[in-house]
This record gives sequence, structure tokens and C-alpha cells, in this order.
Amino acid sequence: MKNTILFRGFFILVLCLSIGILTIPDSYAASDDSAKVAFNWHWPWGNSNDSQKKSSDKQMPSMNSGKLSDELLEALGVTQDEWDAMTDDEKKELMESNKPSDKQMPSMNSGKLSDELLEVLGVTQDEWDAMTDDEKKELFDSKKEEFLKEDGVDTTKEVQSQNTDNTNNFVTKNTKKAKNFKKSDDQNLKSAKTFSDNSSIKNLTAVQYLQQHGVINGYDDGSFKPDNQVSRAEAMKIILEALNEEVDTDATSTFTDVSSGQWYTAYIQKAKERGFVSGYSDGTFGPTKTINKVELLKMLFEAFGIDLSDYTIGDLYSDVSADEWYAPYVQYAKDNELVEIEDDGLFHPDKNMTRDEFSEVVYRLMVQQNAISDSDLTETTTDDSSSDTTDDTSETTTDSSSSDTSEDTTDTTAE
Repeated sequence: MKNTILFRGFFILVLCLSIGILTIPDSYAASDDSAKVAFNWHWPWGNSNDSQKKSSDKQMPSMNSGKLSDELLEALGVTQDEWDAMTDDEKKELMESNKPSDKQMPSMNSGKLSDELLEVLGVTQDEWDAMTDDEKKELFDSKKEEFLKEDGVDTTKEVQSQNTDNTNNFVTKNTKKAKNFKKSDDQNLKSAKTFSDNSSIKNLTAVQYLQQHGVINGYDDGSFKPDNQVSRAEAMKIILEALNEEVDTDATSTFTDVSSGQWYTAYIQKAKERGFVSGYSDGTFGPTKTINKVELLKMLFEAFGIDLSDYTIGDLYSDVSADEWYAPYVQYAKDNELVEIEDDGLFHPDKNMTRDEFSEVVYRLMVQQNAISDSDLTETTTDDSSSDTTDDTSETTTDSSSSDTSEDTTDTTAE
């Protein structure tokens, strides 16, 4: 009897405990995490809420992952601690808003860049590595037309597009076709070169254009020296290079002050043979003399073969008289926007031109002549005898510094 009572009591106790166990999951679902841990041992089979959670975790395994890669954290714009503190919904929203775009540049976070790309960007590898993503993106955007190409780097694209995409090609109703100019071969440009003093070059587009077209090359030390004044010999060489004229390196000059073996001898002699210059009445050329704005325009337009003998003189600058011998050259330059306007609105005809300023004028004239086709304008003619006869009116006694001649020893070297 006693055993029967004990058995029944034990049975009732087990039944009560069973009922209690079956009711615990509901309260457990509403409890905190510590309660869940404490009661886990009661039902190893789990409950419906756990099953749903496990199913949800499998949908996005990275959402609750531990440590993210540095690259992913950088892309998401958060730290590891910030990521860990976020809810699943916040993580999902952040990942959705930072999906990589097809147009993103994969090289933005890359390590070592190619030498060609570094040259186009104008930075060293160390400078690139030290930049922030925003700085890299800004630099990429500013240079993208120079190199963005489906199959890699293209350092000539920007220059090639100058004649087609440039909204100002300096062609006006007053533009004349230059008889001696040959259209530039934009398919065979020189590799872009970064000068050591690029940051000091005001007219960088012009300088880069001329460099890639083989018109200029810079000094032996890798600089361009934009503020150096231009000598007559330098001006003649650059003009002939712009016209793609071939010179005889063994030529001797008939000018008394141009000796054989100088870097400029062949250019000056070629210019004389072509009728572009005649020099001074005393038989000299003055190769090291600096050249002012009106001398340069006359030399440039006549060498290109632009006839201005009957050009209409109209609204000139207040410091240029219509009676001056150089009035037609200044008028043509103004009408075609070939010369930059000075801050005071004057022309300053006697001002010597710097290499930076000269490059801009030659660049604009080349862009203009490349932009017009044979059917656009009637080719002009020029009398070769109407050459540098006005040199005597502007002859000066001041020679340029020795640096005037150092540039073109490198310019004559073919790359």
C-alpha cells in the first residue's frame, strides 16, 4: 500500500513537471537573453522562434558575421565597433546603400599603380598611397579624359579630343586658312610628359598639347620654365616645329651672327630659305634677343602663311594705333581670340612674351587651323619676300640670358 502511494505521488509529480515544462516556452519567448540561456537545458529540441532565427541567419550570413575586412569597412564607411553595434536592419540598409556601382573604378583602393598611370596623374606612388579616397577620386575625375579607356590607360585621348570636343576652337568669321600649315597627326602623338614645374604653368593645356605634338620638349633638368622670356631663335624653332618643317642639321647660316654648330642654326637658315624671316639690315638675325608680342605675331602669322595685307582694321586696343605696322597682326589676333587679354584690357605691344604666353598663342593657332577643313575657308597666299623686314623697327640691344638657348638643345632631340 505504501509503495502504491509513493508510486502515485511520483507519477503526479512527473505529470506536473511535464505540464510546467510545456508552459515554459511561452514565457521564455518573452524573456531576455540571460533567461534563454538559463532555460536552454530544459528542451534540447528548441522552439519555433529559434528555428525562425536560424532560417533568417542563413539568408544573409555576412550580416551577423564577426570581423569585416578592412576594405569592406572602408567601403561601408564604418568602423568594426560601429558595425557590431548596429541592428540587422541597420546593417542591411547600410549595405544596400553602398552597393558597388558598375562605374566605380576598381583601382581606387589598389596598391601599386602603373608608371604610365602615375605619370598621367602627376603623382608618385608614395603620394598616391598617402591620399584619401576623396582625394583619389577628385584626382581621377580631373584626369579621366586623359586615360580612361576600356582596355587601359590612354594618355593621348585628351589631346585627340581637343579639335573635336573643344567648344572654342578659335575659328571665327574672320579666320583665314594658313597656307603653310599641315594638319596635325593626332594618331601619332608623343607620350604625355609631366614637367617638374607643372604647377607653375598657367597655360598647362597649351603646353601639354605642344609637347605631345612634338613642338616643345622642355629643359634637360625636366622643367619647362614657363616664366622665361622667349628668344628669337626659340620662337623660330617652335614655329617650324608647329609647321612640321624638316631641317638640315648640317646647314650653315648666311646671317653673320649665326655660327655653324649651334642648336638653332638649322632652324634659322630654314626659316630664311622659306622666306619667313630676313633679319636685320646689317645682316644679323639676333638669335638670343628676346621677342615682344608684336614681333612674335608677325613672325608667327607670316610663317604659317596667313595673308593680312588687306585685313580690315577696326576696333583695336586703346594702346595700339591703326597706323602702326603691326596693327593687322594685332587685329587678327584679337578677332580670333589668339592672345590672352591682359588684366587692364590693354595689349602692351612692346611687352616680351614668356614661354607660357607664347605656348598659348601657338596652341590656339594650331587648334584653329586643325579645326578648319579645306572647304571651309579659301587658302590665302603670301609673298615670301614680305618677311621680317620690320625687324629693324623693333631691334633692341639687350641680349637674352644664357638660359634662352638651353631649352632647345633638348627640343631638337626626337623622342
